[in-house]
Amino acid sequence: MNTHRAVRQFLAKEENKTKLASEKVELGLVDDLLAQTKESKTILNDIENFGKQVEKKIEEVNAIKKHLKSEISATKKIQKSLNSKFKSYDKWEARAEKLYTKVVKTAEDLGIKPNKLEGVAEWSAEDKKYRKLLFNYSSLGTKDLEK
Repeated sequence: MNTHRAVRQFLAKEENKTKLASEKVELGLVDDLLAQTKESKTILNDIENFGKQVEKKIEEVNAIKKHLKSEISATKKIQKSLNSKFKSYDKWEARAEKLYTKVVKTAEDLGIKPNKLEGVAEWSAEDKKYRKLLFNYSSLGTKDLEK
């Protein structure tokens, strides 16, 4: 019987070792899961932070776009006024050109150098100024704003 008892005690001892080893393995898995959860928390925090940064940048970009639309609209209005002034000057110039031609012809007929006349020199200077402005600004178009 002692042998029988010794066998049972030995088996009971081995069974406890198996249970402890099994529990140790299970605890190791739980530790692994906790480590994975910690890593997951870090990744999720990064996702949240980057998401908030992207949202903020999108808001900033939308505000800039809104401001740009407003500025483009204001610029288009100014361009219309500029083009209107070019047209007004063109009409004025057509009338002034006829008058200038008459003044030059009359001055020459009288033997006076046209450039010595006060109005002729002034008109020539203004016409040169107009040509320069026309060259600098007439090519500005609204399509340049859309780029």
